[in-house]
Amino acid sequence: MATLNGLLDEANPSDTETVRNVLSTYDQTIETAALTSATPPTVRERTWRYYRPIVELLDETVQIEGWDFLADVLESYNPDDQFGVPPCSHVLVNVVGRFVIRTRLRDGIDTVPAVAVRYLRAFSSIEDHTLARKESQTYGWAIGHPDHATAEYLRSSIEDKHWWTQAALEHAFYADQRAAADLLTSLVVDESLDFSAQLAPECAVSKERFLFECLVGPDTDDYHPNVPRFWSQWNEITEGFEWSRSVELDLRSLVRRTGVEDELPEDWTFQDLSFRSSPASQ
Repeated sequence: MATLNGLLDEANPSDTETVRNVLSTYDQTIETAALTSATPPTVRERTWRYYRPIVELLDETVQIEGWDFLADVLESYNPDDQFGVPPCSHVLVNVVGRFVIRTRLRDGIDTVPAVAVRYLRAFSSIEDHTLARKESQTYGWAIGHPDHATAEYLRSSIEDKHWWTQAALEHAFYADQRAAADLLTSLVVDESLDFSAQLAPECAVSKERFLFECLVGPDTDDYHPNVPRFWSQWNEITEGFEWSRSVELDLRSLVRRTGVEDELPEDWTFQDLSFRSSPASQ
């Protein structure tokens, strides 16, 4: 532990060798805690003690060194290799998410490396690494990618991974609300998709009400998705988000067509679509 503390104290984001040593030591620290500790709280304590400072250090280095550095790091911690999923994956997925969002906002979706998008997607199915899987919800920011069928993957994953997919779709609205609205519409009207979301053992909401939840967050400046964790740039994104009038009208029409509008107040807004306020969830 002292070694990791010392490395962090001395680390400079411009010193890539030390940054790599920090990441490697953190990876070993979490793995050792998991192998030798009989108490899961020990793993959680070590994870949360170092999660933020290591994410911020690695992200600073990526901003200095660029994609080539990050791609090389990802190759060293490949979740598909024979050694399984690296314990530090949540840090890497967080930083990849930041990179994808920042690159899209600055230079457009065409400039986002498909490798980065595939890396996020890989964690959508890795259920025993909860933090990394949650961080990978930023995959929604890749909607419209020219070399990666993001919308198609979200469409195919909604039944088996509907919580993850709904969260990724919420991210997609911040990235491209027209493309996200078109995807949401296709999911809602597709009669071959028939599922309900279980909120509690005896409480579920319909597919439509569940999917409409992804409109609630973007509709307010007082909220933003909780991944990437520890990321200050969310404030700029949420404050700058405004519904396109045509998208808003189309979405309101969709809510009306599904009959969900009948459950809402007369002067309803997207805020009222939260299934947490639905009579079915009471």
